[in-house]
Amino acid sequence: MFQGKRYRLGRRSDKKDAIRLREEAEEKLHGDFLAWYKAKKDPASD
Repeated sequence: MFQGKRYRLGRRSDKKDAIRLREEAEEKLHGDFLAWYKAKKDPASD
């Protein structure tokens, strides 16, 4: 659920496929914000 809207990604029997599907959906929904947030949290980037 994001901004009050539910997104159904479907089911996958393989865990790696499910992870890839979710990552693709996150990228589509959140775009550059995720890259910015991950870089900000990574202490190696300082």
